[in-house]
Amino acid sequence: MDFITKALTRNSNKNYKGLSNELLISGNLHKAGYTTKVLNDFNPSYDIKATKADKQYYIECKLDALVEHTNNFYFEYWNYTYNRPTGINNNDLETIYSHTYKIDGRYYHLIAKRKHFVKALKEVLKYEPTKVKIYNNTYYVKGKVTGDKAYIVDRNTFLKYFKGYNRQLKPSFRWN
Repeated sequence: MDFITKALTRNSNKNYKGLSNELLISGNLHKAGYTTKVLNDFNPSYDIKATKADKQYYIECKLDALVEHTNNFYFEYWNYTYNRPTGINNNDLETIYSHTYKIDGRYYHLIAKRKHFVKALKEVLKYEPTKVKIYNNTYYVKGKVTGDKAYIVDRNTFLKYFKGYNRQLKPSFRWN
């Protein structure tokens, strides 16, 4: 069992300090010279705050657990975590979104401004619509709120249109 799967299966995996994919991204950003802070899901705006010099970045993180088995990305267009819009199409398309996945035993993450995810998804829908399955409502229901559309997209097709970063994550993370 790899370290993310193990962390996700522990009872205390959240510890009010973020999921292990958030910690993994935070650790990799820290190694790149950023000061990072991982917050819990009760935070109203973001998962990670990263600071370098005088610039601050706010990052929303998602873990896509099925990519290794299906070779598809699962994108929720508009999802809610404790009444916070967290999908790829948020109010502010300039914020940074990270989509973590595993292939061949290695973790990677797509990272870019949300607008790059939306643009890539629109291009796949336009040029290769057979590579996308669309669901009008996601499985996610919180109170009276049901997630909006969900898209299951062939991984290689999406990567062909995606203009952000697709980086391998090294196995290190910080608990702050």
